[in-house]
Amino acid sequence: MTQQFSADAHTLWFDAPAQEFTQALPLGNGRLGVMCYGGIGGGKIQLNDATAWSGSPGSEAASGPALLDGPKVIDRARQALAAGDHATAEAELATVTRGHTQSYLPFADVLLGLDFGEQDKLGADPEDYRRSLDLQRAVHEHGYTVAGRTITERAYVSAAHQVLVLDIQVAGEPLPNVTVSLASQLRVEATETQPGSLNLQLRLPTSVAPNYANPPTGVQYDQPGRDSMRGAVVLR
Repeated sequence: MTQQFSADAHTLWFDAPAQEFTQALPLGNGRLGVMCYGGIGGGKIQLNDATAWSGSPGSEAASGPALLDGPKVIDRARQALAAGDHATAEAELATVTRGHTQSYLPFADVLLGLDFGEQDKLGADPEDYRRSLDLQRAVHEHGYTVAGRTITERAYVSAAHQVLVLDIQVAGEPLPNVTVSLASQLRVEATETQPGSLNLQLRLPTSVAPNYANPPTGVQYDQPGRDSMRGAVVLR
């Protein structure tokens, strides 16, 4: 994959789909985060939400004494720093330090599939692939031509409506069959499928300890006395 440059300094251009997370192009509105891969014949879009963290009130209580005086501790530390007393500030902050924070989590994936029918099965190779991110309009676009049809997919995240919008346009006949599905690395507790809609109900882990934690407990869901956050993905 190579990056192409044009006279438009506000647009990033690539000539191939993303193969890994660091090659995907980002969209977002401050709450909803999106990574676009731009595949051929479909592809993957990864979703994050600002509230999708592991942990619970129970995991916070288990990590040490309650932080009821946390704001007062921070205020005293700031006053000590302003006075140049770094040792006192460090000692104050040590009282509210934990071994590790909880983890920001991948939330869900939107998986797209385009079936071009018999012409595609005969071995038609996509041509003129392009993938771009317009930094001024915050619009991701990728497109290509296959079996005489030009496919253009656009994605953007609306701040006003708090949704990710996907727009697939096809020039040429016959139109492909489009399939859309949802997946998640989190625990899927329920799936609801209706004509024109798909919903996932998810449970987030009660705790996700990093590999340097002692002990390195990893991802935990079912801990007695702890109830973790739940979330939902709604596709229309």
